[in-house]
Amino acid sequence: MTWRKTTDAVVWNVSVRNAGQYAVDLQYTCPANDVGSTVELSLGEQRLRGQVGPAWDPPLYTHQDTLPRPPAESQMKEFHTLHLGVIRLEPGVGQLRLRALEIPGKTVMDLRSLTLTLLPKGTEPVDPSPRPMRIVVIGDSTAATYARPPADRPDLTGWGQVFQYYFSDEIEVHNHAASGRSSKSFLREGRWERALAEGRPHFVFIQFGHNDQPGKGDRTTDPKTDYRDNLRRYIRDSRAIGAQPILVTPVARRTFLNGKLSSTLGSYVDAVKSVGGEEDVPVIDLHEASFRLYKKLGDDGSADLNPSDTDKTHFSRKGALAIAGLVADGVKQSVPILAEQLRAERPTTKEVPVRTPQPAK
Repeated sequence: MTWRKTTDAVVWNVSVRNAGQYAVDLQYTCPANDVGSTVELSLGEQRLRGQVGPAWDPPLYTHQDTLPRPPAESQMKEFHTLHLGVIRLEPGVGQLRLRALEIPGKTVMDLRSLTLTLLPKGTEPVDPSPRPMRIVVIGDSTAATYARPPADRPDLTGWGQVFQYYFSDEIEVHNHAASGRSSKSFLREGRWERALAEGRPHFVFIQFGHNDQPGKGDRTTDPKTDYRDNLRRYIRDSRAIGAQPILVTPVARRTFLNGKLSSTLGSYVDAVKSVGGEEDVPVIDLHEASFRLYKKLGDDGSADLNPSDTDKTHFSRKGALAIAGLVADGVKQSVPILAEQLRAERPTTKEVPVRTPQPAK
């Protein structure tokens, strides 16, 4: 693979032996004051877009640059990795063109490498067309969809069930979160494969923790070992099909003891943040955000966020919208390319359909 620089783009002459879907990764550094420029990689009619800049991709590491790249002096640099997506390549020579959309004629980043990875046969990559963008949510009962809520909790609602209402019509949210699942059992039951195959996402929101805690039988995971390994698996598989993984720390339970809010999820929250840093993945700290919300409202003031007086973990429609709103706030801070599709006005409970509860037993 050779490259050259034109007046408005960097062009690679690419020759592959095997036809197939290839994941495209860019490694680069950019000016410290660049808060996020959009770049486009094209091959014929295929287009992949991504956002570069410190606001999008925190540094992976510092490395002595010795590889060929567009002209710049070799020096110690902080490199970032941008996962652009998936592109179809055929045998023979093709030209990949990378250009900046906001600043035509200028290179907004200093490239170190472009990597093409042939995906395994049978892998279903995301559609390279830019619209509509698809979100898949995976997780436990706090995010799940309840088509027929129980009679004792008629408005039981998961935050993933109402996440769609925070986005424009250009976004599709596919909620695959399931009640009672941990990061381990979600994999074991084959739910993860189905989520990728059916949702074919551009973005994957990953929230586990409640059922990973001790006392959950064979669903339990250790926050120092297999819980982290499971998160890495979700990240790796998401990237393999060109999707952007987003880690979400487990939402806090609304547990007040003697008037003071408490939590037992701390070690899992720390694990999510640690893996996010190691894997260069955006992390939305829903645990901290929900903890602050409960603390601000107080025990009595936050009671209507839950579906019943005895259930301190799950949400009413009002509560699910509030928690989904906290995730949306995290999108604004951590996923700017997706934040562009957030609605200007927050949804209300009037927009969320009322579900028919199951008959009382």
